Amino acid sequence: MPAKQELLQALPFEALLSFALDACLLRRVPPDCGKSDVVRRLNRSLTWEQCNRLFSEYVGTECYDQTLFDFQFSFPTANDLRHVFKQTVLQGMNGDLIVDEVPLRNTRVDVAVFDGFTYAFELKGPRDDFGRARRQLRSYLHVFEYVSIVIDGHKVPRVPDKVGIIEVRRRSHRWEFETVKNAIQNDKTDPADQLSILTKGELLDLVRNSCGLKTPSSRESIIRSLIITLSRAQINKLFKAVMRTRLVKAKSRLAS
Repeated sequence: MPAKQELLQALPFEALLSFALDACLLRRVPPDCGKSDVVRRLNRSLTWEQCNRLFSEYVGTECYDQTLFDFQFSFPTANDLRHVFKQTVLQGMNGDLIVDEVPLRNTRVDVAVFDGFTYAFELKGPRDDFGRARRQLRSYLHVFEYVSIVIDGHKVPRVPDKVGIIEVRRRSHRWEFETVKNAIQNDKTDPADQLSILTKGELLDLVRNSCGLKTPSSRESIIRSLIITLSRAQINKLFKAVMRTRLVKAKSRLAS
């Protein structure tokens, strides 16, 4: 039985490089990239079965379409996984209120929903590092009412009590998302973390419209004034309203 590296070395450099780019195993081609570099990358990323399938398909047809499809189905990129998740699990939600990559203090939420409640979903696919997951989830609980992690290719993790767990299953060349643990409503959101997501203009509007306070000079003083004046529940309600308004306006601009 030939080793993975032997199978890969037997194929042309152009075919290996093209496959690596199409499979998103390389984002770009470095100026000094050679065949040995691409072989090392593919050798690390592909199983023996995938290397053998790539070799057999290319030798037989000079194409690798089926191998690429099978690889992407088994090892989706973060964007692929997010796209299918939104199209299936979130299909019943208002699409105008679903947003990708929401920045928090030290991280980003993969998918967030600002509907009647706020939802955060962290997606961990087989290509992703799982090391930061628990810290990310704790950060999300400071801001969102429902937090879930979607896992594919990882063991079911230990997560904070209120965090839901959704696992990816593969059936008949389809991804299905199975809830292992339901998210529990989180009523301990952090007003400072919620307000830090808002722009200075949005914060100023809150001060003027909700508090009737004199306008503080700095962003930090605006946040302090709101926290002193309003309750956690009030800030949570206003935060949702501002984010919904922001998203609807952004969708309207894109549509016009």
